[in-house]
Amino acid sequence: MDPYGLAKVGRHTQEVAAAMPAEIVRMQGPSEEAVGGLSGWRTGRALAECTESWAGCLRALAAEVDANGANLITTAQNYAAADAAAHEALPGPSYGAPPVPHNGTPPEPRNGTPSAQAPAPLAQAPAQAPAPAARIPAPHEQLAAPHEQAAVGLRGGGH
Repeated sequence: MDPYGLAKVGRHTQEVAAAMPAEIVRMQGPSEEAVGGLSGWRTGRALAECTESWAGCLRALAAEVDANGANLITTAQNYAAADAAAHEALPGPSYGAPPVPHNGTPPEPRNGTPSAQAPAPLAQAPAQAPAPAARIPAPHEQLAAPHEQAAVGLRGGGH
């Protein structure tokens, strides 16, 4: 597990979510132009309602993608904290290299004493309640179709 890589993916996911509203506006322009050309027609009103409904769904998706990015960052922080705690709990001198913080600076040698250096923070997650932990399907559990496998990862849950 690479908590720094996971945090990087979380930050990238949030960047994608932040870019989505501009794309929604870009998508609405041609539709609104078509609605203007259909003024007085029921087709124009239906197109306007469809466009607004679609934009609402995309705004909700952007919020969900942003929340998933925040959850990835929180998960990475939890992994890093658990790893650091486990490392500090080991008795005696350190065997092998301790984890290297994302800034590339290795921690000071322990020599059997607790380290004064705290693990480097990964990123600040937005202040929000964490989503419930996702249930990872056991190897013997099968999803009905490949597209559901991707959907499970996006929803953050299992079957």
